[in-house]
Amino acid sequence: MADLDPKTTPLRAPNGFFAAKVDEAGRIKLPAKIREYLGHVPDKAMFATCNDVNASMGKVYFNGSWEKTKEILTAQKEHRAAAQSFMRLSNAYGGDVEIDSNGRVTLPQELRSLLNLSGTDVQLLIFGDVIQIHRATDHERNLASDRKVVGESMKTLEELGVQ
Repeated sequence: MADLDPKTTPLRAPNGFFAAKVDEAGRIKLPAKIREYLGHVPDKAMFATCNDVNASMGKVYFNGSWEKTKEILTAQKEHRAAAQSFMRLSNAYGGDVEIDSNGRVTLPQELRSLLNLSGTDVQLLIFGDVIQIHRATDHERNLASDRKVVGESMKTLEELGVQ
């Protein structure tokens, strides 16, 4: 099989959840498929935070997605208070991060404390240009809820063309 040309082959994020662990120092060793994918994105800057009101998941923005989010929020006129609160929350628990030579990302201390992540098993999911960090215990609970929602919505999903 011929090698794919990275200039003409579209970059696709790996699908599925990936098991990982946050060690006691707050580092996540990224799975090989995620590291490989991130190695091909044009913008290497990364920002890790938690900005959901339930403090249920961490996020690592990459490939310029944090800068795009800031642009959207900065442009807000009608929802300025919400935009400012979102930025304060994101920055209170977040910080710039990078992948070290061993393929690990050290999460900001405030984020680790908020989500109680040190020494914890997690599940990682790439959604757009964000890596979602789900605690393993929350992940199982979310899947149970998702099974119920999909079961109740299957007819609608099929009508939409979902197979």
